[in-house]
Amino acid sequence: MGLCASKSDSPSPKVAAASPKTVKRTANTVNKSKSKPVSQVKKAPKVTSKGNKLSDGTTDEKDQILSPKEAARLAAEKRQQEANEKLTKGELGKKLASEKGKSYRAQVLEDAEQKKLEKQTADLTYD
Repeated sequence: MGLCASKSDSPSPKVAAASPKTVKRTANTVNKSKSKPVSQVKKAPKVTSKGNKLSDGTTDEKDQILSPKEAARLAAEKRQQEANEKLTKGELGKKLASEKGKSYRAQVLEDAEQKKLEKQTADLTYD
């Protein structure tokens, strides 16, 4: 393999450069556009009626007052509440919910008390 910058042994034939040709344009050679003039283009008719809301027709006054942001927040809270109720139905779910409800400090204190009790019970020597 050679270098990219190396010269080849045989000179390559040069292609004759195309001479620039000038073309005179006259009224007959100008491209005519096929589009209609602006005055002949049909305009879309204006709609004067209001749009209709697509729903089942059961809307509450509360839904109409809430902003979309507030409605999204309420929907998220409702979904979270339903998920929590579903998870805390059984005995294990209740235990898990109580563990999740504890703060970090409460967990550390509980672990420290548990270790202290284990240490006290391990230090007892029976004769």
